[in-house]
Amino acid sequence: MAVTVTNPDLQAATSPQNFEYLPFGKWVAMRAGAGAGPAARQSHSALWMGAELLICFGDNGSAAMSSCAQYDPVADSWSSPIVTGSPSARTLHVAVWTGTEALFWGGCTTSSCGTIVASGDRYDPVGRVWTQMSEINRPIAGAEPSAVWTGSQLIVWGGRNISVDLNTGGVYDPASDSWVPMTTTNAPSARWKHGAAWTGAEMIIWGGHTSSFGLNTGGRYDPILDQWSSTSIANAPSARYNFSTIWTGTEMIVWGGSPAKQTGGRYDPVSDSWSATSLIGAPAARAFHRAAWTGSRMLIWGGFDGTNHLGSGAEYDPIADRWRALPDLNAPSARRSHSQTFGSNLANPSLFIFGGGSTAGVLDNGAIFKYSP
Repeated sequence: MAVTVTNPDLQAATSPQNFEYLPFGKWVAMRAGAGAGPAARQSHSALWMGAELLICFGDNGSAAMSSCAQYDPVADSWSSPIVTGSPSARTLHVAVWTGTEALFWGGCTTSSCGTIVASGDRYDPVGRVWTQMSEINRPIAGAEPSAVWTGSQLIVWGGRNISVDLNTGGVYDPASDSWVPMTTTNAPSARWKHGAAWTGAEMIIWGGHTSSFGLNTGGRYDPILDQWSSTSIANAPSARYNFSTIWTGTEMIVWGGSPAKQTGGRYDPVSDSWSATSLIGAPAARAFHRAAWTGSRMLIWGGFDGTNHLGSGAEYDPIADRWRALPDLNAPSARRSHSQTFGSNLANPSLFIFGGGSTAGVLDNGAIFKYSP
């Protein structure tokens, strides 16, 4: 029988054989029901704003949505306040939190992506005000591009513009409301459904899909020099798309993806080298799942294995290269294309799951995994 302790890191260090069995948190439901939260949606964005969760856009299985809602985890309450401005409905888009406002870019007007949303929106949660990004020098917009926040700028790259895969992008400065095009010299090949991470100095692009096959190549972009360089392919994970990507502070970790995979890789930009994530205790193969970074662990949850929607997940410790399953008790129902966000500054650091698609249709509910103190 495993011994329960309040510090799982201490237990892992002293009794590693018990690590995967320790209770280290619990699932609780988010308030739901008619009028209690956002309408059902998938492929939406979710941003942790420091005290509240912002859910925006997505689609209902067909049409894109223009609505948003804010969730207060302390009060377990939703609000959809009257705001100034009218954002564009979008799904399959990208979003970042700057520290003071939310930025949204690209996407489609329907889940089948017949029309591209060739614009961006900014949301100020304090003033409850929407404004549109400048369109001067904006990049070509597409479905499922990548986006990173550098601390002062938004970088968007790639995507699919109806039938054309993109290898173009732009750098947006919200302070001046201005775009600067990115060079395509030595840029990675055109793609969408890829992963991206910001290292503090460079944006790393990896994997993704073209019109006919998956990729296991990537590139590194320096926004100061406006310069691309390639990532090593030695020991890189197999080609994939619809996978998850996180940045640990020293490495980019990619995991899962289509066709449903149980493997992953860790990329070190200093040595330009790849190493595999452990398969021991790894979650079942999946794609369309989500990942979040706690500050020391990667959390994987949900997804689709090619036949079934999944309602399971796991925590990965990159230092120990070790997995442990998240509890099943009171976990959200199985789903894919949901949102997943982590609030590290709460009394119980928490993982927020909301919405997504399931065998029952598009969902309007969610749950919170609260770490034990």
